[in-house]
Amino acid sequence: MAAKGHVDAQYTLGVMYDEGFGVWENDRKARKLYSLAADQEYANAQYNLGVMYLLGDGVRQNDKTAAKWFTLAPE
Repeated sequence: MAAKGHVDAQYTLGVMYDEGFGVWENDRKARKLYSLAADQEYANAQYNLGVMYLLGDGVRQNDKTAAKWFTLAPE
C-alpha cells in the first residue's frame, strides 16, 4: 500500500522504521516515507519530519527545514 501512494500506510511504515517497531530502525527509509506522506499534506508526517530536522535524527540538522515542516503541519 505504501508503494502505491496510500498516505496512511506511508506514515505508519515511516513510524515503524523511525522507531524500529517490527523492522530494523532505518532513519533514511523513515525520512523517505514521511516525505511521501508529508507531500500529500499529512500533518503527522510533516511534524515528524520537522522533529527529524530539528534534532538531526537521520538527517543533517537544519533549523530552517525543521521550521518549514513545522509551519506546514496544522495545529
